[in-house]
Amino acid sequence: MQGGKSEMADSTLISGDQKKRYRRSYIDIMAEILTECREKTQKTHILTQVNLNHALLQRYIQFMVEKGLLELGGGGHIWYKTTAKGEKFLESFKDVAVCLK
Repeated sequence: MQGGKSEMADSTLISGDQKKRYRRSYIDIMAEILTECREKTQKTHILTQVNLNHALLQRYIQFMVEKGLLELGGGGHIWYKTTAKGEKFLESFKDVAVCLK
């Protein structure tokens, strides 16, 4: 989802005061990155929307590209896009979140 907080933040099981202290799991962070990249997205946009530092985001992106969850493209500006495998990951993530509610 471009231009706002990702929908993954709404699917967590934590609410209220607990959210302030909640540390996202690596699965939550991956889901947020994949959600932001459903359309071609540059790294700076991902940084601001997912709220990670550059070094940490780079590690996540490298891992997800290697696993086939994100596509890396270029041609003037480097961009990232969620692959079909990444979309399948997001659907599974949502299914688990629904089961745990």
